[in-house]
Amino acid sequence: MYKSIITLKKDLSQDKIQQIHELCDKAYDNRCGKLTNQSNDPFVLHYESKDPCGALMLGQLNIADLGILSHFTKWDFLDEEDGAESGNVLELYYSKKPHLFAI
Repeated sequence: MYKSIITLKKDLSQDKIQQIHELCDKAYDNRCGKLTNQSNDPFVLHYESKDPCGALMLGQLNIADLGILSHFTKWDFLDEEDGAESGNVLELYYSKKPHLFAI
């Protein structure tokens, strides 16, 4: 199983939290499929899939373009089969080092 887990900043207003939830839900409802938030915590968005390269990956790419990353404290990609493939998406996104997304 592959997971994308986003943790939001605790100082966000209810309106901002709702807006982020709606944007993320739309990002993970894409041409590759539809994933739903598995979390009951308003400060955590948790999407999972058996396929890392479908709706989950496209959703992550969509979210990176939404201009909401500054509201995240953490964004983890978890690969339950190969933990070495897991990592902090925010760290990779803001890193100046070459990484998977720099093709």
